[in-house]
Formats: sequence, C-alpha cells, structure tokens
Amino acid sequence: MMIPLIILNKPGKLTTKEFEAVRTIRVEGHKMLLEAAASARRAGCCLHHHEKVEQRYPERLTDAQISLLPRWARLCDVI
Repeated sequence: MMIPLIILNKPGKLTTKEFEAVRTIRVEGHKMLLEAAASARRAGCCLHHHEKVEQRYPERLTDAQISLLPRWARLCDVI
C-alpha cells in the first residue's frame, strides 16, 4: 500500500533509491498495524517476517529473538 505500483511492477532491476523504498515496507506496515490498534504480536509479525536465524537481514536478530509468528509469516511469504 505504501510503495508506488511503478516500483512494485517494474520489470527490470530496481535502482538503489527504489530498493530502499521497498525495504520500508515492513516498517511502514508495522506502523500502520499499530495505528489500527492491532496487537503488538501481529504488528511484530509484520516487522520481523524477513528475519533469518543467520542474522543477515534486516535487524540481525538472534534465533532466540525471533518469535514463532514471524517465522510462520516468513514461510507464508516465500511459498
């Protein structure tokens, strides 16, 4: 909802600026959910569903810091 369709539907490689805009999706979604009175667990799922136990991206959380809901959401995101 927050990313322009011209970026989301772009057929080629994204520019650095476009990629940075896409990377804001999880933070903006988290903020929107909190403003809509979603539970902290649900909002956190949006914020952390890209985390991996290898601690590479985006916040480099440890395995113990990633709760079960974002792990499930990550699976749904890639299926």
